[in-house]
Amino acid sequence: MSATTPEPPPFHNPLTAEELDRPVYLGPLIDDNAEVTLRGAGVVTTRDPDGAVVVISSRIRDIPPTAKWMHCPFMGVDSLVGRLPDHIQLLTRTITGMPERMASYVATMVWAERWKLHQFDLQQTDRKWVQLQPDLRERDPRGVVILGTGQVGSAAARALHHDFPFIWGVSRSGAATAGFDLVVDMTSALDGAVDSALPGSTTTSLAWKQVDTVVITFPRTPETTNLVSHQLLDALHDAHVILIGRGATMDFSALEAAVASGSVRHATIDVLPAEPAPPQSWLWTEPRVTLTPHISGSTQPSDLTTSFHDARQALLTGAVPAGWVQLGAAY
Repeated sequence: MSATTPEPPPFHNPLTAEELDRPVYLGPLIDDNAEVTLRGAGVVTTRDPDGAVVVISSRIRDIPPTAKWMHCPFMGVDSLVGRLPDHIQLLTRTITGMPERMASYVATMVWAERWKLHQFDLQQTDRKWVQLQPDLRERDPRGVVILGTGQVGSAAARALHHDFPFIWGVSRSGAATAGFDLVVDMTSALDGAVDSALPGSTTTSLAWKQVDTVVITFPRTPETTNLVSHQLLDALHDAHVILIGRGATMDFSALEAAVASGSVRHATIDVLPAEPAPPQSWLWTEPRVTLTPHISGSTQPSDLTTSFHDARQALLTGAVPAGWVQLGAAY
């Protein structure tokens, strides 16, 4: 993974004003509530794909052959990029309030783990009354590493800013990003090139041992697949790992070993490579794992409406839509 990121290609709007005024085709999975919300915002919609130039859907099978612009109702688009038909010249995604919502999930899970809520839940099931002391770590000098410094990672950094002494970011480029005390590229993070930036650290393992919580927000790309592996997880010490990006970025056999060894004291998993986990998966029964069913980035009808409306207005005024996806990437 290079420390430099190529510049994105210049934005090109492939639609005319007349095409932007045509009814928007809604794929079969777009529910009635979203349709009502879109229409309330002045978007003319149709359930007939014939001749549609703009489609809102998350599935390639729903794309009409006449479509030029596809708007995804979700934030994650890695399942679409690289598979879209050639006639789709513009891909946008739904963002709006989702980064803040996902950051709220992260902050909630940080404090739920520290207050031992999972253990109290188990005690309630067993009808036990034991006063476990919360692990507030008020004098703990360790901080947070957030893998991915985009909109979700930045929102998580803001949410955790007052709870940790430092927020460290890892991105593909290593470019400085507001809200992070330090941002490095992934190669440097794994190779230990940033040791001097963390007080008292002299080796890679010591640098990562100063980390209390790791938040993984990376999308799935060829570069990030199984990126969170033994090399990173084994370097941790008694850390809480929170996965909200894409399940494919995690080597789950390495995570299982890290939980067993104590390198990871708790894992909060909201996304998996294939969902749900199979019945025999260790994730269901491991008490040091909190497993949630891909709910941290749940989309509300208002998210879709606002994102699509804003994207359409940007196109009409010659601006770049906030949710524009580079077709050569997954974000």
